[in-house]
Amino acid sequence: MWFDEIMDDCKNAMRISANNKGIFIPIFVNLGFSIILILCAFVSFLRELIEIFSNDMSDASKTTFFMQHLPRIIITLVLLSILFMIKNAIIEVGTLNLIKVASNGGRITINDFMNGISKYFFKVLGGTVFLALITIVLSPIIIVLFILYAALVGTLTAGWGLIFLSAVILLLFKPWTTIVVVDDISPIKAIGISLKLGKRYFKGLFVIMLSFLLLSSYAAAAFGPLAAVLAGWFLSGIVLIYFKVIILMIYTNNLSRS
Repeated sequence: MWFDEIMDDCKNAMRISANNKGIFIPIFVNLGFSIILILCAFVSFLRELIEIFSNDMSDASKTTFFMQHLPRIIITLVLLSILFMIKNAIIEVGTLNLIKVASNGGRITINDFMNGISKYFFKVLGGTVFLALITIVLSPIIIVLFILYAALVGTLTAGWGLIFLSAVILLLFKPWTTIVVVDDISPIKAIGISLKLGKRYFKGLFVIMLSFLLLSSYAAAAFGPLAAVLAGWFLSGIVLIYFKVIILMIYTNNLSRS
């Protein structure tokens, strides 16, 4: 039964996570990078707003002044998006390489995290940019379809539909970074294998991804608005890494069965 196999993978992932607590250290690395980037973004946009609204001008002049600064604001947004992509790729490949070593019975060290960055960073970053470009191109169609869907079925039902759709998208596309690190292949080929894996083991991966979305949402909000910034964020990071271990278990086990 597919459910029994998924439960076995979950138990193995729990065992690996409990015996190799170092795989959770990237949570703090990610937090450090995120704080730095968020502070840079806050300072940059605060400076722009102060410059725009501190001048004694009419509303029309302020609008003109804002439009003159708009290209610089857009460039800043693009640069920050690229920096976040780079940060996410660094954390992703380093974490996945730690998980790979731990799942093979090895003792993880900081060198495993750094080796993951040196070996797989550009592959994962390239694949991330490729998927981001596809998302940007398709975003107008996606937005129109979602608005029509929400108008037809209602906001609450549409919200649950969005959660289920997100789970489907994740089960099809989330495993590709794991596949890159496990098999050391190109991102395009890994995305293709990820789609095949998602279609072949749809039920089990759907349960995993839906659980991940619900648990992450709960963890982020469980302590209220203020504490969720740190405690909820930290718990969400633990949930995310644990589910990365499960995905690796599913992929390697199903690959050996294939």
